[in-house]
Amino acid sequence: MTSRTGSPWSFGTMQVNGATNRISEPALAAVYDGAGNLKSWSGVLDQQFDPLSMLREFSPSSEDDFYIYTAGGERLATKANSQQEWTWTVRGPSGKVLRQYNTFGPDESLFFMWSEDLMYRGEQLLAMQRVAEEGGRIHYHLDHLGTPRQLTSETYKDGVLQASEELSRNDYDPFGTEASSIRQLAVRAYGANSMQYTGHERDYHSGVYAENVDYYDYMHARFYQPGWGRFLSVDRSDPDLTRPQTFNRYAYALNNPIRYNDPTGSDALDTIRGAANAFASDMLFGAGRVGSSNADYRSGQQLGDLAALAVNGVELGVGGGGEVWVGELSGSANWGSANCLGRRIGGRRIVWVGELGSEPRLSPK
Repeated sequence: MTSRTGSPWSFGTMQVNGATNRISEPALAAVYDGAGNLKSWSGVLDQQFDPLSMLREFSPSSEDDFYIYTAGGERLATKANSQQEWTWTVRGPSGKVLRQYNTFGPDESLFFMWSEDLMYRGEQLLAMQRVAEEGGRIHYHLDHLGTPRQLTSETYKDGVLQASEELSRNDYDPFGTEASSIRQLAVRAYGANSMQYTGHERDYHSGVYAENVDYYDYMHARFYQPGWGRFLSVDRSDPDLTRPQTFNRYAYALNNPIRYNDPTGSDALDTIRGAANAFASDMLFGAGRVGSSNADYRSGQQLGDLAALAVNGVELGVGGGGEVWVGELSGSANWGSANCLGRRIGGRRIVWVGELGSEPRLSPK
């Protein structure tokens, strides 16, 4: 991608070096370090990276932001120096944010103050829990890429739902710059929602009390600049010879953000590939099914399973408990008959389905 519109954070026409894919636009004055990390540019005085190419210091002016990581490379804490505020993050095994705390002031002995909890359905955002003054229980409504497009809150009394209210409605350009107002929660005196584009954490460098596009997205392995549609660091994974865009070491989602997302900052997956994998696997009695933690890939697999269900009879788990038997209304229910239909779905056992009114039978697990 070489064309954007707006300020330096969302640039107009951008020149890129064809050999290195690094920004060569004179107006941005981009400087890279020896490892290929973007060290500085016209909108930022200095960016310092650690030996693993993770951003550890961000200096948009005379005041710095700092970042601390765990031994496994996940971000543990951030410090907004202008406010003397630390944000501490508790994560799950896959790096998902589970809980956040805040400490304030220069005294590191200050107590931790709980900020919010996040809940998920599978790998996708479901809800956020805060104190009542900050909105209480807030629900996420996502698009196909896992981006929150609407936030709603609910009011309960004695355990009974009293009312539901829309808190924000969010729109984005294809590469993640927010097209709607970033102040929708701020005008209610609520704290910012950091879970933004494709469900990643967004760092608002200039706050959310005035409209701006001064933000990066933390995508685990790397930081992403949505105004440019590029990462700040090179992709450390090996290029894929079957996907030429992977040789662009700074590109986001193979430069195709409508179809792909990047759950880890180092790979692009999508629902279409997941659906194709699940459908083919179901037709082959479960062989070749890919296990993925990517929410969109797994959502695609669910679509592929439904497509296989429409074509042939399959067995589906119901709430982790009982089973539903579905099949064509033809054929024989006799064991081993040539007309028996069997399919394995999601690695589950095969189901044999016969004529309407006949008894379905199961093969061995």
